[in-house]
Amino acid sequence: MAKRAAHEQVTIRNPIERASWAWAGIGLVIAVGTVLWMIAAGGETIMVRDRYVWMSETEAYAWQPPLYLGLALLGYPLVRSLMLLRPLPAARLDPAGITLLDGAKVRAKWAEVDRIVLWRQRAKRFGVESWAPRIGIVRRSERTDNFRKAAEARHWTAADLRDNGVPAWLPGGIHKCSARLHPARAGALAAAVARFAPDLQVVDEREPDRRAPVPPA
Repeated sequence: MAKRAAHEQVTIRNPIERASWAWAGIGLVIAVGTVLWMIAAGGETIMVRDRYVWMSETEAYAWQPPLYLGLALLGYPLVRSLMLLRPLPAARLDPAGITLLDGAKVRAKWAEVDRIVLWRQRAKRFGVESWAPRIGIVRRSERTDNFRKAAEARHWTAADLRDNGVPAWLPGGIHKCSARLHPARAGALAAAVARFAPDLQVVDEREPDRRAPVPPA
């Protein structure tokens, strides 16, 4: 029974980000540089400052200081690359519904879903503005229907954003029912939705007045 349940689930993961490869590359450069520095330093003994006794020196091999410094510099890139090389799942789909996993965990039954939206949120990282890709669940309700009618009757521009970076042409609470998903995985998500809920669509609403269904891939 457990194997059957697992077989009926589809998990959508984000692709490996470029930043992970960048951190891995930085770590590789540090590792190679440390080894070359150790070789150049040689195996002679030298006097270095004792870390435990004030104003004292102790003997050490010449290759030891480069090794300690290299390990200290390697720590952060190594941790960052390991974290990013295994991206967390963004969504899990099954015959009963969809669960968003990357961020606040949100569960919705298929009968409760109006549509699934591919969108993007304006965000700031280190003071630099950027767009964060998202998928969001829009639930069926009278409020959703009324908002859709009002949104379709208005012309929107890319500048129509709320204070939290959510586009004004989307329901205001969409960020609370969303998870991070790279657009390259939208087709896989659409295929999984078509498998379990053929009547629902994944809609690309990243641009105002340019709604388009995402084809399964």
